[in-house]
Amino acid sequence: MFQRHILIALSVTVLAACDNISEALSSEPDGAVAASRRESRDARSSTNAGDTKLAQPTISMPEAMALSVFDITPDMPVDEVKANLLERGFEEPTPSRIDPLIASIGFACDVNYGGEDYGPCDIIGQVQETGFIWTRGPTVDGKAQEQLLPLFYVDENKTLRLWHIRYERAYDPEIFPGAVAEQMLERYGEPSFNHPGETRHELSYYVQMDVPEGYERTEADERGTSAFNKQRAIRISRIGCLEQEIENFPADRTIECASVLESPSKQQFIFDGLSESSNLILEITIRPENLRLQLTADFLHRAIALHNKEIELNEQLAELARRRDAGADVADDL
Repeated sequence: MFQRHILIALSVTVLAACDNISEALSSEPDGAVAASRRESRDARSSTNAGDTKLAQPTISMPEAMALSVFDITPDMPVDEVKANLLERGFEEPTPSRIDPLIASIGFACDVNYGGEDYGPCDIIGQVQETGFIWTRGPTVDGKAQEQLLPLFYVDENKTLRLWHIRYERAYDPEIFPGAVAEQMLERYGEPSFNHPGETRHELSYYVQMDVPEGYERTEADERGTSAFNKQRAIRISRIGCLEQEIENFPADRTIECASVLESPSKQQFIFDGLSESSNLILEITIRPENLRLQLTADFLHRAIALHNKEIELNEQLAELARRRDAGADVADDL
């Protein structure tokens, strides 16, 4: 029966099985992941997400979720982020109308800034694209020596969680970039991309995620050995299956899509979120005058967006089923 294919409640239940995305992605405690990665960074596997033997090292998803800046990790709740920064002597920013904000996100919500202009901070999937800068240390060239910008998204429980953090430190007098690069390598391990130079040293870390349960790899892995920034191709995604089912309604669900849709959704959505964009998670740029570090996990809010999309598509399927089952009369004398 078609009704058994309408799994709106199931999709919500599966996504809510863990309190947040990081629980679904981390297979061991954060501390254990970080320690293990430091010990084995030189032996890190480059084939954990596909058949092609990638030439550059990559990090796994549990390793990515354990990356930290001032003990702040991806998907951390906003209150924990604030507590960590205050404990380390960063000065909390004061909201101002001249600061550009996305509606009802971040610190604008915390202080109810703008009143009716912004509304409550409770729309699942909203993403903060810009916000307020935390500062620490003396002034260098008119700016605080250290500046940090955290950005958040609204998860399925309407909690603000970190998806991006940008940290900058100014140097006066100027430094040799290679010396700071060595410290970054010791902390974060071997990068996927290491580009040294006297005036600029860049380190980039890319994440590769295993193909999740229910998804089937394409017959051939068409990635080149240098395609560390691409996920393994799959035959069809969770959203693709639902769109296919709507297009082919009222045909039965395919065996392949039944396997996809009966498997847990969270890891599938994270995988699809990575596939939609670059899987660059940590980028470090060192110049004689400053250090810039950016930790970006945009797949977190992309996964929420895909979850919302699944609910919409299931609602469309339910409506198609309702129309079909309602029947229709035609005039006898037509």
